[in-house]
Amino acid sequence: MTGARLYLVPMISLVLLGLLACGKQAGNSELPVQPDPPTAGLPETQPPPGVEPQLWKQLSSELDRVLTLLGTDRSTSTAPVDDASRVPDLQVTASGASGALFTFSYHNTGDYDQNGEVNISDLTPVGVHFHARHGDAGWTEAEVSDGDENGEVNLADITPIAVCYRHRLDGYVLQRSTKLPGSDWQDIAEIPQSSAQPTAEHGHLQFSYELADSGPDAWYRVRPYIGPPANREYGIASNEVFFGPGALAAPLGLVASEGLFEDHIELNWTAVAAANAYELYRDEQSTPLVQLGNVTQYLDYSPTDTTPHEYWLRAGDGSRLSNFSDSAIGWLATAAVTLDPPSAVQASDGSFSDHVMVSWSKSPGADAYEIYRDSKAALLATTGDAAYYNDYGLEDELPHTYWVLATNGELRSQFSLSDTGYRGKQPTGSMVVLGYNDLGMHCMNQDFSEFMILPPFNTLHATVVDRSQGEPRLVSSGVSLQYSIIGNTYSVGKTNFWDFAEPLLGASPAPNIGLTGNGLAGTMQYTGGSNPDWVVTGIPLTPINDAGEENAYPLASITVLKNGVETAHTQAVTPVSWEISCEFCHNTPGISVATDILRRHDNLHGTDLENSKPVTCGICHAQPELGLAGVSGLPTLSSAMHTAHSTRMGGLQLTTECYACHPGNRTQCLRDVHYSSGLSCQNCHGTMADVGDPLRQPWVDEPRCDDCHSRPGFEFEQPGTLYRDSVGHHGIHCSACHGSPHAITPTVVSNDNLQAIGVQGYPGVINKCSVCHDEVPDQFEHFVGEVGDN
Repeated sequence: MTGARLYLVPMISLVLLGLLACGKQAGNSELPVQPDPPTAGLPETQPPPGVEPQLWKQLSSELDRVLTLLGTDRSTSTAPVDDASRVPDLQVTASGASGALFTFSYHNTGDYDQNGEVNISDLTPVGVHFHARHGDAGWTEAEVSDGDENGEVNLADITPIAVCYRHRLDGYVLQRSTKLPGSDWQDIAEIPQSSAQPTAEHGHLQFSYELADSGPDAWYRVRPYIGPPANREYGIASNEVFFGPGALAAPLGLVASEGLFEDHIELNWTAVAAANAYELYRDEQSTPLVQLGNVTQYLDYSPTDTTPHEYWLRAGDGSRLSNFSDSAIGWLATAAVTLDPPSAVQASDGSFSDHVMVSWSKSPGADAYEIYRDSKAALLATTGDAAYYNDYGLEDELPHTYWVLATNGELRSQFSLSDTGYRGKQPTGSMVVLGYNDLGMHCMNQDFSEFMILPPFNTLHATVVDRSQGEPRLVSSGVSLQYSIIGNTYSVGKTNFWDFAEPLLGASPAPNIGLTGNGLAGTMQYTGGSNPDWVVTGIPLTPINDAGEENAYPLASITVLKNGVETAHTQAVTPVSWEISCEFCHNTPGISVATDILRRHDNLHGTDLENSKPVTCGICHAQPELGLAGVSGLPTLSSAMHTAHSTRMGGLQLTTECYACHPGNRTQCLRDVHYSSGLSCQNCHGTMADVGDPLRQPWVDEPRCDDCHSRPGFEFEQPGTLYRDSVGHHGIHCSACHGSPHAITPTVVSNDNLQAIGVQGYPGVINKCSVCHDEVPDQFEHFVGEVGDN
């Protein structure tokens, strides 16, 4: 039951944890120790066995961030005094004629490797068990690393390490008191840390100490300590137990039903010899829930929902009461669930200085959602039929874990998967930054060993507006824009592109570096020119995040720094997918999909591509997006593909035939207001034969907004310029306010809407003047104006 207990007990507020839980006890001494090397040096060390280098770097960076945020003293040790480090399970049983056997488990918040001190080495268990969840195989061992006790090992578990950094103990002292007037707690034995032993029951180390002669009836407890008796510092005391020649044994074997019954929780225990009555306690130990006779079972019908409850038991004989039993946690069964839990739950990572935004994909049939923070037992808020919630109730910048549950008044879903997020620093300037992608979706191959259509190549743009000088002005210099992909720090191993880049493209980029020299994090550059903005090209991003999960709509973090100080921040989608479903047709048994394609090309056109792997399609069929001119007289790759397949799609019976090649039935690239209005790809792009027209220039001859939209006084694109490159409203890029192509907001993908919600409070076109203006202008000018400066 230990695992279940840690999973369900509500987490202590991280604010209180920072202020109280790991504070120093008044009057206690501090023992200087040799300080750790700064965490900034960790990435240069070899990651411990079982931890990927990229994850090790992420964990150590997060530890350094939170240590710096808290201003934690990294050079002195103190005994643990936080409530989470309290030993909760001290037990005593008779041993021999007059002795007593004491047992308890090790507890020191943040000391995940249980070596007696909270330090950098405790990152290793977090890395080894990263994303382990309650109920997984191996959770017994992993649960010790779940420092925030939310049922999952994740980035939020770094915070307890930082908050309790340098908490140390040499062991425990066993203390005794009769609790008579004038009786203080006396140290009677030392139990060294080195005597702890592992146990199969749970991941915490176990102590066992035998007192040969217990003496008269007395109360006992254990306390962690540092140093010799003359200069001893004590930590927080354990639970107290009573023992003596006439003591009544505490009940054993208390268990509570875990979601077995919809109307009650069943409790069972082992009878205590000499006892004829029992007291049952629920959720607190001050007042019994019920007093029982000489029974070993009780059915608790009083709970009305599925909230977990913690129970304890005491035995009695009319004149004596035993110590409390071990606790047990139980809960009611959830009524028949027909609602799917919300998916794609994401919490913002420092994007907003006053709140964390939690977003999710809606569950069919749900009309409301419950948001939980840091514990599945702690309801934070209930929303209506929305797909996001802004958590303004935070007083810190520490990571918090969120879950979302769907409901419709009658039914409730299971909990969603969790995500962690944190509030950003308060900005020190008056700037706003808006990020956007150039295409709305970047396609790529997953496997490059046989041929390549498109490499990993994502492009991210940003517009920065300075609001400090009255009239807003576009910023072109004096700042630095830093970008990173949230939860996606490496690509090598997720795709084999770097193994075949040289034979395919004649390029040899370093691992995790793209074709233009940029990685998954770095600095954006100002473009200049007629329609300038900030940009980074060639990001080698894949749709698989560092947790191994597929996400075609990952978020990029964009931070504006001025003189090294953050002045603005946002998150923008960097879409990417390798859902190119050639296997719908190319599925000859015994050979790969790629070989099937190349072999059919050889048979139709007399080529020898199957023996020329890996093949770059653009060598023969021009791909202007890659700068490949192809062979004169041959159609472009776009024309060849669309023309050849335009007459072959009828048998697939797809709702959108474009999704046979473009992402895709799973990815749903077309997701914006046009999709919500019932339009399809063909409404804008025409048929496959139209797109395959050999006179059409790929990536240049594209549909225009003003083909359909018309409004006096408005320009929907610049003349001769595609939407993705157009600017309006005094030089603001259209995509900054309206969203990227195929993702004109609001979209059905929650991540696309986060930026608008963050800056103006609601999804859709960013049309709230106060996002950039201190005062609302007299009129809105939807035309191209002069580009501002500085």
